[in-house]
Amino acid sequence: MATPFYHDLAEKLIIAGATVAVTGTKMDHEFIDKTRILQIRGIISLDTVTGADLLGVLALAKAVVAPSTGVAHLAAALGVPVIGIYSPVQVQSPKRWSPLGDRVQVLVPNVPCPGIFECLGKKCPHYDCMEQITVDSAMSCVMDKI
Repeated sequence: MATPFYHDLAEKLIIAGATVAVTGTKMDHEFIDKTRILQIRGIISLDTVTGADLLGVLALAKAVVAPSTGVAHLAAALGVPVIGIYSPVQVQSPKRWSPLGDRVQVLVPNVPCPGIFECLGKKCPHYDCMEQITVDSAMSCVMDKI
């Protein structure tokens, strides 16, 4: 998925009046920097929040948008609505890795992915299928939850 996705989604959410916080670890900094999401006026950076503080932040969230990460699972376990962004690659499938709960909605490209362990990139006839997950579709999911 192209990095502008998260930037553009956050920007639209802020324009719609939502409070947007970004979490992550040191390992996530490179990706977060590429998204330029922290440059958006109004974004709250919580990249140093861990443990019980992270659970507290998630418990207060009206919705969480996340790729296949522990944050999505923690939010779902707390009963917070989760919009999960997933790849169709077999070992990354939401059938295996999606958080559990009736407040979880998964967005995954609807393609017969030939990738077993990773995306085949330009060798795949469906590349770049992650572009099927649009900012507008994710925005609609979030707005339905909040």
